[in-house]
Amino acid sequence: MDFSVVNWLAVIVAAVVAWLFGAAWYMSLSKPWLKAAKLDPATMKRSAVPFVISFIAELIMALVLTLVVGAITGGEPNPV
Repeated sequence: MDFSVVNWLAVIVAAVVAWLFGAAWYMSLSKPWLKAAKLDPATMKRSAVPFVISFIAELIMALVLTLVVGAITGGEPNPV
C-alpha cells in the first residue's frame, strides 16, 4: 500500500465533518431515545471516551475510503 498519495488534510477534514454530523444527529435524537428507553440523563455517567473512539473510527473510515477510491480509480485518490 502506498500511503504517499493520500491527501491527509482531506482525510482529517472528512473525519471531522463526519464526526460533527454524527454528533448533531445523535444530539437531536437523544431526548426521544432517552424517553423511550426510560433513562434519566441526570443519573447517567458522562465520559469523553465514546467521543474519542468515534472520532478515531471516523479517521479510519476516511482513510480506508480514500485507499479504496484510489484502488478503484487506478491511481491517486483525486476526483480531478
